[in-house]
Amino acid sequence: MTPSGQASSGQTSHISVYDSVGESQASTLLRLGLLGPRRPIDDLADRLAEPGAATWLDSMLEIGTTAAIGKPRSVLLMGATSIEDLSKVKDEGKRRYRNSETADGRLGGLAIYFVAISGGLVHHKRNICSRPPDVLHAALLDLAAASAGHWSDLLTRAAATARALAP
Repeated sequence: MTPSGQASSGQTSHISVYDSVGESQASTLLRLGLLGPRRPIDDLADRLAEPGAATWLDSMLEIGTTAAIGKPRSVLLMGATSIEDLSKVKDEGKRRYRNSETADGRLGGLAIYFVAISGGLVHHKRNICSRPPDVLHAALLDLAAASAGHWSDLLTRAAATARALAP
């Protein structure tokens, strides 16, 4: 007898918990199983892949500490900035990421953080954050693949430098 009082036919009858999973939930579970949980850097890569992302990134970099030490291209692309100033820019990115009230502001902070780290790697051959070089390498490659033009070049060169610094 089954708990419901019916005779058992010898076959296992069960209601799968998966029967109630919708298409969107199934897609999310599959992605988590294959790729792991979504990281903030994934959201940034999506933003950097959108049309107009280079202009968006330039505008994010022209606010706050970054603007105080020079224009984004000369500061981060040409290597004319001290490691101390790049650390200030990185810290500004962290503050913006933590304190912004908008998703776009948080993504801007994250972008500033990684671009400043890239400047430290490319121009000074130094890792200015606590992330291990192998973790930085993977993150910077993801961002470089999503970025365009001069930002992609900077992130790609930074990823190569991070890899060279890894033990």
